Amino acid sequence: MKLYLDGLLYKSAGIGRYYESLTKEFAKRGIKIYTCVPNTLRNDFEKDFSNIPNIEPIFVDFEKFSLKGFFTQSRILKQLKEEVDLFFTLFYPTSVLTGGILNPATGYLVYLSILFMVLSYIKDRRI
Repeated sequence: MKLYLDGLLYKSAGIGRYYESLTKEFAKRGIKIYTCVPNTLRNDFEKDFSNIPNIEPIFVDFEKFSLKGFFTQSRILKQLKEEVDLFFTLFYPTSVLTGGILNPATGYLVYLSILFMVLSYIKDRRI
């Protein structure tokens, strides 16, 4: 299985911790993770995740909640739609961008719902 987890809130209080924990746990279970992380956090990200081979970071030159980020990340998500099975984003209309491959929960609740979505996906696909 391949997931896209939005990493723009990596190192943020609260949701950033969910992101870090879930990313590590899913990767340990053999799930390939694609994630966008701001360049400003590159050193921290590489230090925290360098020993986990199935995490594919995409370092970007925009920050969370930016207009530039909205358009740039939209292009990135479109490019990944053939690679990724499920997308988990915070504030982007992924159903439009990826042709319907979407976690229906958005905003801050997205990472709280990831576990249930992935378990359901695995159960349905018998992976």
